[in-house]
Amino acid sequence: MRVKMLTRLCGPRYNAEPGQTLNVDDATARDLIEGRYALAVDSPRPATKPEPEPVETTPEATSEPEPEPESKSQFVTDLALDEDVIDMLVDAGIETADDIRGFGDLTKIQGIGKVTAKKILEVVGKEGA
Repeated sequence: MRVKMLTRLCGPRYNAEPGQTLNVDDATARDLIEGRYALAVDSPRPATKPEPEPVETTPEATSEPEPEPESKSQFVTDLALDEDVIDMLVDAGIETADDIRGFGDLTKIQGIGKVTAKKILEVVGKEGA
């Protein structure tokens, strides 16, 4: 396809000044015209779309995935704890009340002492009941 350049074009395949007419492939012409770097001199050839290949489906591929069972454990962000305590728990990879119950010694988490650990376990015990 031929295009008339509105701007300078320099590159490994083309070198043109404004006003110069170039013969370029249809994809390049479309890009130049859409980018307002050139005007069409003649019409592009109609693009032929390749026929899509048929896709075979199997019963497994068409079945919907089973939903994951909902966790009954509360997220730590929903527990009645101070924000800084929640941040320390989340930073330690603890996201749910069940994670807290299974963690073991909470005082091993940096910033959580015996008093805070006791309060966390009390909150989890109350809200988990």
